[in-house]
Amino acid sequence: MTDTFRYRLTVEDYAALVNAIGLRRRFGQPPRWAWYAIGAINLGLAATSVAFVTDSSWNVLFFGAVALFAFAAPSLYWMMLRRTFRRQGLGDGDVTLSFGDKSLHVEQRGITSDIDYSVIGKVDDRRGHILLWLNDVQALILPKRELAGMSADRILEMIGRHRT
Repeated sequence: MTDTFRYRLTVEDYAALVNAIGLRRRFGQPPRWAWYAIGAINLGLAATSVAFVTDSSWNVLFFGAVALFAFAAPSLYWMMLRRTFRRQGLGDGDVTLSFGDKSLHVEQRGITSDIDYSVIGKVDDRRGHILLWLNDVQALILPKRELAGMSADRILEMIGRHRT
């Protein structure tokens, strides 16, 4: 019996991978509101530092720059993610993932690949995704919304079953 999953990647799926690769990998994917909280903290720090600058024109310029950064950074982050997602064509076509006897068969946009189970180094169970890590920067993204309640333990079990 072969377990097969078919799904379409979204920008949020890609964001989960990008966040997992980055420094936030150790701490989990932060919620979207966390970026705005960080921006508000930066804005508060800028407001308190205004008292130390004597020239009022520099105060306005400095405070304005920090405010722009605080509120624009989250939007710019998602804008860059969407742009990269579209340019790489990650959402073009469905991804088909099949657990075969000797390898994991992946197909997207007519490109197929058979990945030996020994290549999968780690299975990362995140809030909305399961990531099958091939190395430090490449992973297969399995959105949990498409797995019909299947857990990372079940995925590990399937990989382990096929490895032996």
